[in-house]
Amino acid sequence: MDEPQVSVALSRSPLPNYLTEMFFRFNMSGIFLSEFVDFFCHLVSSTSPSTFSLLSNFLVQNSFLEKLIQTFNDHFKRPIPRRVGNFGHMTKIANKIREFETKNKKLEKFLEGVPKWGAFVEILKTVNEQNTIPPDLRPTPEQRSAKKPAGEFDDSLM
Repeated sequence: MDEPQVSVALSRSPLPNYLTEMFFRFNMSGIFLSEFVDFFCHLVSSTSPSTFSLLSNFLVQNSFLEKLIQTFNDHFKRPIPRRVGNFGHMTKIANKIREFETKNKKLEKFLEGVPKWGAFVEILKTVNEQNTIPPDLRPTPEQRSAKKPAGEFDDSLM
């Protein structure tokens, strides 16, 4: 259900800015990051005009998209990338944006205006390829459900 008054009030409040700041500052807080991803995925998947307004405010005015792209770029510039705590959450958000970019013409047009978006999408493709476990290395249902004695190391998946 579209609640334009809520979206307008949120857009005008400092809350989106605080959430953005917290997302990048407290990158090891799993509960907060998971809740943030859920909130953000709701914004991206909504088709209501007021929610889209809040999303665009979040992405641009609060610099979330710029910080997301910059963090990805910084990660890949390191000689030996050290994965930051919220990298998986950032990847999930970026993939959700990509998913709905093709379903929402307004979002697609919006992202076309973001200068670094095209290059970022290429980096995201690389990340997704690196995160994909080849089928022959995935554990079987039997391996996942097998109980190992405490302290016994399972090297069957290596």
